Amino acid sequence: MKRIILLLIAGLGCGYVQAQTPEEWMNQKSTQTKYLLQQIALFQVYLGYVQKGYSITQGGLSAIGHLKNQERQSHADYFLALEKVNPKIRYSSRVAAILAIQINLMQTWQSAFRELQQNSQLNPVEKDYLTRTLKNLLQENAADSEALVGIISDHHWAMKDDERLQRINALYLTMLDKYAFVQNLMKEAKTLAMQHFQAQKSIQTSRALYGF
Repeated sequence: MKRIILLLIAGLGCGYVQAQTPEEWMNQKSTQTKYLLQQIALFQVYLGYVQKGYSITQGGLSAIGHLKNQERQSHADYFLALEKVNPKIRYSSRVAAILAIQINLMQTWQSAFRELQQNSQLNPVEKDYLTRTLKNLLQENAADSEALVGIISDHHWAMKDDERLQRINALYLTMLDKYAFVQNLMKEAKTLAMQHFQAQKSIQTSRALYGF
């Protein structure tokens, strides 16, 4: 499941703000996947240091006594349990909904990007603003995707179930807002393009009628 999610999320996130076609962006999927896997590995290494810290601390405090083995194991089990994700959370409908929104957002972004490149009614300033806005939104989506991976993957963040659910619900609402934003943005862009078209048509009609 983790590998599937990583591959999916890697196909949704982008850290570049340079001009790119959707095809060029999609070719970066393998790089994004490698990056996320490296982050997972770093978290696992960090967890190892945390676990070893129990024995290091115990040795340093020998002069004032040690934790009882049972108590130490109890603490270790507690923190390790917090780093294990409840399968009911990982495979919840809310997580699936977030992934579905991210896929729809990516598809909408691709469609919007192509429309902007092909639109002859918008001026360069308008195109530049809309393109930068879409790419900023995509970068935010990549950050949200990484956050989701951290929440539903073992040994990333130590959280109770209710804390993970709160983070997931917050991400869900954020994704809904961003999806609505990009939809409204492109609707306004189409309205603006239509206004330009009608203005040009009106000018052409006036020239034809009055001969200038």
